[in-house]
Order: sequence, then structure tokens, then C-alpha cells
Amino acid sequence: MKMTTEHVGDSDSGHSPSDDEKRIGVAPGGFEKLGHGELPPDPDAGLSEAEKARVDKKLLLKLDIKLIPWLCLLYLMAFLDRTNIGNARLDGLEKDLKISSSQYNASLTIFFVSYSVFEPLTNVLLKRLRPSVFIPAIMVLWGIVMVTMGLTHNYAGLMTARWFLGLAEAGLFPGISYYLSCWYKRSEFGIRMAIFFSAAAVSGSFGGLLATAIGLMKGIGGKGGWAWIFIIEGLATVLIGVASFWMVHDFPDEARFLSDGDRAR
Repeated sequence: MKMTTEHVGDSDSGHSPSDDEKRIGVAPGGFEKLGHGELPPDPDAGLSEAEKARVDKKLLLKLDIKLIPWLCLLYLMAFLDRTNIGNARLDGLEKDLKISSSQYNASLTIFFVSYSVFEPLTNVLLKRLRPSVFIPAIMVLWGIVMVTMGLTHNYAGLMTARWFLGLAEAGLFPGISYYLSCWYKRSEFGIRMAIFFSAAAVSGSFGGLLATAIGLMKGIGGKGGWAWIFIIEGLATVLIGVASFWMVHDFPDEARFLSDGDRAR
């Protein structure tokens, strides 16, 4: 997250000064105090190249520990929730809701319709709200939608729930992409984004086993195993979403775990 002219050059890309201050950790109003092309004071001035490299490596490790694992968990839950309908189908979804194969396929498709429609709008909300509010809020919303999928009794209810699931999940991937770009340089961003995206593969490795275990609850409360898959996984998402209000940090200029020197790097 070291301060470079590479970052400052983005000030002409359409972002407001406050956006750029957030991206590189400059205190609010910091750009107004600088002359044209002038950089804030370098906290590493006087250090040798080897010492600077050690400081940068230590800072990157701190960011990776604080940010990446929890964000991966969020995407893991998102991918688990959007794909568990396949496991629910194997556990009697079509039979209990009396839907055909074509109707089931339509319920898969409608998720991506709302997802693609609302995805471009989400970064606008992320900028207006703080990441520690926006990201947890959409998680809680799609967790609630997941629970309602387990309470549906017909095709219309399933389609409605899948539409709102796509709407709620639309903000996560683009939101995290923008969020990480505010914390890492371009040269550091790619590998972190790849690690984040790999959480989807992890969810596929145990999603089926988890659904099988939950499906054993068939008959409890008069509900099928497919319904409990939605309900239990939805409740887990809500709990993780609530915890994210404390686990997701805002932009570098507001991060409490960073020192003043770290924010300027």
C-alpha cells in the first residue's frame, strides 16, 4: 500500500478527491494542502531500500491477515447460497413445490437476470455508504432471502426469492473488487483478488456434503430436507453478515489497526 505516483495519477480518472484520499490513505482534505503534482511526506524517508522493503512486507502481511480471510469467507457464503438450489433439487424441491424441469431452470436463470441488472449500480452505493455498512447489509439481506426460500410453497414464491437473491448478491463481487483496489497497489491487487475468487472453488468442495448433512433434518417441523438446506445456510449467512459489521474495515484513512505512518504508505 506504499504511496506512489501510480496511485496519484488515478485522481484524473473521474474519482472525486475524497475518493482518492480514501484509496491511498491521505487524511480528508489532504490533497487540498498539496501543490500540483506534490506528494504527501514519505514516512519512509531516510530508510534504506532494504529497510523499506521490510516495512512494506510487514504492512502487506498485516493487510492480508486483516482483510483477505474474512472477505474470502463472505464470497464462499455467497457462492454457497447461489448454488445450493442444485442440492435442494436432489432433496425433493421439484416434487414438493410441484414444478417442472423447465420451471426449475427458469428459477436458476432469474437469479442472473437481477444480478446483472443491479451489479453496475452497487459501487455507487458502496461509495455513498461505508464498506463496513454496505457489505454486511447486503449479506444480511441475502441471508434473509435464503431463509424465505425455505419457506416457499409454490413456484411463484421460489421465483420471487431467487430474483431478490440475485439483487442482494449483486453488490458483493464488484464491491469487494473496488474495496481491495483501495487497499492495494496494482502490482499487489491481482494475487489478492485471485485468492478471494478461489473461495468459490472451496465452497464447491464441501457444499454437497453440508447439504447432505442438513438434508437429514427432513420431516422436522413438517418441512422437507431441501427447505432446511435453505433455512440453515441462510441463517448462517445472516450471522456472518452481522459479524461483518465489526470484521469489515473501512478505507485506509479510517482503519483503526493502521498507524499514521502505515496510512501514508
